[in-house]
Amino acid sequence: MSVLALLQETRALLARREAWLSNGLYRGVRTRLFSGGLGFARSCYPEEEPNCWCVSGALSHVGRRYPAHLPQAIRIVAELVPDGSPITDWNDRYGRRHDEVLKLLDEAVWRATPSAQVPLFPGNQ
Repeated sequence: MSVLALLQETRALLARREAWLSNGLYRGVRTRLFSGGLGFARSCYPEEEPNCWCVSGALSHVGRRYPAHLPQAIRIVAELVPDGSPITDWNDRYGRRHDEVLKLLDEAVWRATPSAQVPLFPGNQ
């Protein structure tokens, strides 16, 4: 199990637009809030487990299977947030689009890929 797997599974979890949660809103439907530890998750049906997440909530949800790798995965994603704001603030910013979330997670997956760690020039580390 690895940071890469955690990030890949998080990206897969949020791949469907319906699974992504921004600013506590899920397609305008009143939802039940669950604490995700680092973020939030919601269910559109009170009796169900969470079925949509913000980026932090999705990381936390998937990270339950990879607890030793969760801090590093969060660090990778946080370093990629364009304006340096907290992940939750970036996720919830007015006008945030689903494709931007997927792009951020794609970049995180790439960064966690071992081949991405190879220096471009010998001795350049």
